[in-house]
Amino acid sequence: AQWDDGDWSLGSGVFVVSNQNPKEGITWPKCDWLRQEVEGFLATLPRVQGAESYQLVQQVQAGLAEIMSRFDVDALLAPSRLPKWFAPEKEVQLHSGPFTPWRPTLQDFGTVSQRILVSDAQRRVVHYFHRSTNLAAGEGQPPGIAAWGSFVVDWPAEASSPPLCACL
Repeated sequence: AQWDDGDWSLGSGVFVVSNQNPKEGITWPKCDWLRQEVEGFLATLPRVQGAESYQLVQQVQAGLAEIMSRFDVDALLAPSRLPKWFAPEKEVQLHSGPFTPWRPTLQDFGTVSQRILVSDAQRRVVHYFHRSTNLAAGEGQPPGIAAWGSFVVDWPAEASSPPLCACL
C-alpha cells in the first residue's frame, strides 16, 4: 500500500509508528508492545497542577526515552508478515524492540532517530524531544547516539484542547 498525501486525525491517547504504514490497518508487534508499555508507564504518573507540570513533562520524557531504548525484548515476536527489504533473519532483528541498535550482523540499517512529543495542557505547548541514533562512526564501528535535544511549540491560539497527546 502507498502512503496517502494529506493529513489525518489522531485519536486521543498514545500514537506509535515505525516504518509501517498505519493506513494499512496493520500494526507491527513492536509498535503494539511499545504502546502498551507507554500506556502502563503513563498510568503510574501523578496528576499535577501549575509549576509541577514542567517537571512532569521531564519525567515523562525520561521514562519514555528509557522504554524506547529497549531492544531484544523477550516477549516480542516478529510480525507474521515480514517486510521484504532484507533477508528474514535481518528483518527479525529489526523487530526485536523499539530500538534497533547497530550489530555486527546488521550494519546497514537500524534505528536512525527517535522522537517524543508531549502536549502540556497547563502551559498550552507541545514539547518535541529528538535524538539521532546514527552518528557517523568508523568503518565496521557502531554509530554514536546523540543526547536528547528538545524545543517547544505553542498551541494554536484558537485551540481549546491539545493538538497532540503523548506521541512517539
